[in-house]
Amino acid sequence: MSDARVRRISECAREASVDAAWRQWARLGASALHDAAAEAQAIVDPEALLLSALYFEPVERRLGDFAYWWAEAGSTLLSVQRTKTLLKRFPPATKTRLGGFARRAVAAGDKRWRRYATDEPEAETKQDAPGRPGKGADHPRLRSSPALVLRLRAGFGVSAKADVLAYLLGIDERAASVQETADATAYSRATVGGALSDVARAGFIRETGHRSARYVAAVRPWAPLLGFENSAAPAWRYWADLFVFLAQTARWAEDADGTSDYLLSSRARDLYEEHQPAFENNRIDVPRPDAYRGAAYLDGFGGNRSRACAVDVGPPVGTSCGTCLPGWRFRGLEHGAVSLRTTPFDAPFTQTPFTHSHRLMDLQIADKTAFISGSTAGIGWATAKRLAEEGAAVVLNGRTPERVEDAVRRLDDAVPDADVRGIAADLGTADGAKTVTDALPEVDILVNNVGIFEPAPFAEIDDASWMRHWQVNVMSGVRLTRYYLPGMKDRGWGRVVFVSSESGVQIPEEMIQYGVTKTAQVGLARGIAETTKGAGDVTVNSVLPGPTASEGVSTFVAERAEQEGLTPEEMETLFFTEARPSSLLQRFAEPEEVAHLIAYVCSALASATNGAALRVDGGVVRAAF
Repeated sequence: MSDARVRRISECAREASVDAAWRQWARLGASALHDAAAEAQAIVDPEALLLSALYFEPVERRLGDFAYWWAEAGSTLLSVQRTKTLLKRFPPATKTRLGGFARRAVAAGDKRWRRYATDEPEAETKQDAPGRPGKGADHPRLRSSPALVLRLRAGFGVSAKADVLAYLLGIDERAASVQETADATAYSRATVGGALSDVARAGFIRETGHRSARYVAAVRPWAPLLGFENSAAPAWRYWADLFVFLAQTARWAEDADGTSDYLLSSRARDLYEEHQPAFENNRIDVPRPDAYRGAAYLDGFGGNRSRACAVDVGPPVGTSCGTCLPGWRFRGLEHGAVSLRTTPFDAPFTQTPFTHSHRLMDLQIADKTAFISGSTAGIGWATAKRLAEEGAAVVLNGRTPERVEDAVRRLDDAVPDADVRGIAADLGTADGAKTVTDALPEVDILVNNVGIFEPAPFAEIDDASWMRHWQVNVMSGVRLTRYYLPGMKDRGWGRVVFVSSESGVQIPEEMIQYGVTKTAQVGLARGIAETTKGAGDVTVNSVLPGPTASEGVSTFVAERAEQEGLTPEEMETLFFTEARPSSLLQRFAEPEEVAHLIAYVCSALASATNGAALRVDGGVVRAAF
């Protein structure tokens, strides 16, 4: 990829971010200074706007001026906790610049920001500045604001309750689930669930639905109080993810010097995966990685066409949008970072329902506890992340405390506010299993994922290798299931999943001992499932992944590639040409692709799936059944 194209991607991301920030700061300023009630029609994500402005301050210095003005004018209307959550997703430089904002906010009397004002002299943090309002939203400095979120925060205080109410009002009397609301507001599912229940009990919204609760707010009674025009609700869009994506894209391009096209492509794929929900929710067309091979994704991500970059974010300041859909509209951004197209601004709201690519259904496991063995990397870690995203309390496992602590930290960063902890134990031994069960007396979901493999000719596989594979791959699941299954039966709900492999169906000649243990797991799961008859909603299943880009496989491929004098991409092609020619996918599956199926099998929606062996093998096994 040429340096010129990389620079153009960076320029495009910066232009889009700066333009969007200016339009929203203009709304904010006009409303605050002139009490323009009509501007309540526009939605501002104040924390995302602040962080984006701070990150791009070196590009457009005046953005910093507006951010620092906001520190004095409306810092008490910002959620420090939500800012902290979003800060983890912005490039690291943003945190340093947040210190300048925090120092001004503290000097203005908002002591909540002291933890970010790292260079603040002690004398300036001990008392409020003379004449400044105190902490909280009881005396907001900004009496009127363009964002429905900020209006409700001014009235009810800065809390998830105000934000979830704003979201429901902003989607114009359409019912929303706990998960959808959590995705939109960037709070944890548990926090949103409690907030929605409280607001419903107060009579501000009502609950609908049956097994899966959904909530809806009547817009008309709120319109006079909140300044809606003609009772039309403001539109709620997913601003935060777009600001984060543009900032991360700019950084991706700026860090490209001396980086290979393959690595750049890999990072671009990561950006896509992280922000795919925002692309779909905002009707943005970004090339999917699975349409390209290796470094070729750069051509899709960078684009092949060249047009002037322009971003149009809602109607001009001071205009009314009536009942139309305000919010993002990226126009002509068909080169550089992405090709961005959204529903036209004048499309009726009812034609553009929000969806979330990973939230098309609520898996209904928010109150469940899940233990995933061997979950510091690969399929295990991806499964833990997926379950945490659904609100489950997740317990990770690995053999060493260092690996477990690192995995917990990464999951906490990936899923802010997740309920996650770890247990270090070698589950290839009975003592290791006891370490887990002593620390975790009961679970609702057990994913027996831990496993090892070791390619070797059959004649060279000694007894020790056979026993090691049997103890780790089979007996770990036997011991944990034997302990946890009775409790699941007593409670009438539980999920046990054995992560087997297509190698259990087609035994690979290069690692027979591994294939045999995977066959055993399938039989074990089916046999244990027979014992759940009449036990309520308790299921035991096996999932059979195909070749997957787990940590161990990636290391194996890299080592083989070096031995053969090939690139990793060439080695991958050779593997599927010679070792797995029957694959329909013709590439290694990503751990997340396997985790989606495992998460479904763990869900409350999979009650009728019991004793099954479910393949997610990319079509390697040449059979329909």
